[in-house]
Amino acid sequence: MKKITALIPDLSSAAINRAYIVLKPLERYYKIEVVGPMLGSNLWKSQDPQDFEYKWIKVKKSGIKILSIFKDLENLVEGDILYAFKPIITSFGFGIYLKKKYKKPLILDIDDWELGLFLPIKSHYFLKKPRDFPQFKRIELLPLISMLYLMEKCVKYADIITVSSRFLQRRFGGVLLRHPQNISIFDPSKYDAKAWRDKFNIPSNLFVIGFIGFPKPHKGLEVVLEALDRLDNPNMKLMIVGMTNDDYCNFLIRKYKKRLIPIPIRPLREVPSFINISDVIVLPQRPVPFAYAQVPMKLMEAMAMGKVVVASKISDIPELLEDCGFVFPPNDVKKLAEILSFLYFNPKILEKKGKLARKKILENYTYEKIGAFLHSLIESNFKFM
Repeated sequence: MKKITALIPDLSSAAINRAYIVLKPLERYYKIEVVGPMLGSNLWKSQDPQDFEYKWIKVKKSGIKILSIFKDLENLVEGDILYAFKPIITSFGFGIYLKKKYKKPLILDIDDWELGLFLPIKSHYFLKKPRDFPQFKRIELLPLISMLYLMEKCVKYADIITVSSRFLQRRFGGVLLRHPQNISIFDPSKYDAKAWRDKFNIPSNLFVIGFIGFPKPHKGLEVVLEALDRLDNPNMKLMIVGMTNDDYCNFLIRKYKKRLIPIPIRPLREVPSFINISDVIVLPQRPVPFAYAQVPMKLMEAMAMGKVVVASKISDIPELLEDCGFVFPPNDVKKLAEILSFLYFNPKILEKKGKLARKKILENYTYEKIGAFLHSLIESNFKFM
């Protein structure tokens, strides 16, 4: 059996999450090893060391020497095929190095627009040169932005490119690869909503609007809370699973306490249970540049659990939610309030749309279907192996 070496930019970061759901469907066709530097103290918290054959070297964040990292990591690589995740120097850059040296085929997966993180909200998101980025004048960001720009220019060295959104496909080319879903885990029939609500003292008659993830200003949670203020319905609350003690979370609690069910970070294995106790899931993303390139994993997880998603009209979200969810213009409190009110008074619509959402996942985005597609893609492109 051939072996794939997955190249991750930092095994202690969330960069591994997309890699996990892409690699798992491939396990039935290939051996898998996961290789990369470890810039933090431990493997990223969502990962079980038993999931794959993980190999890493510890690297200090200060004084990183790229060539030294490449040399140390090189000794760990045993795969026949290289699959780099994110166009970052410590994954894709390392992949190019190995491809040139050992003539191994190289696949690149892109699920975010890394340079978009440095653009202000109102910037046009097709800027081409490093000097187009306002933050480029900040000397501490010069090396990072320049390296990301260089990696974007090097995508032509990948033999296959897989991307998670149409924006990324337009920018980089490649094959559209949605987030695969493990429907044996994201299966609503396996979870007891009443017992889980009781565990967290959530009344059975409360209309729960769920958000599962790290609260950040660009995720637009104030839009939901302002919509709830507008509706002023005591039977509707926003449940945020992933609260921390940072300034933003404390701000939300201070300003919107009566509209919130704040729940701290929970283990990833509990995500399906929290989705299951939600009446709807919200993804109210702000119109920031990198959001136009991103398709949130939580969107497709909620669909797999048979939940209606209400999300900003941004990126590929309207396409994915066609006939099975609801979208609203980013930042539009009035429109969001109207949708939430409509769903509150129409539980049969929630049930019908939820079933359609799960059906869409079952027909298109399961581990089995995505795995078979990827296997065919790889084998047809690398017949010479």
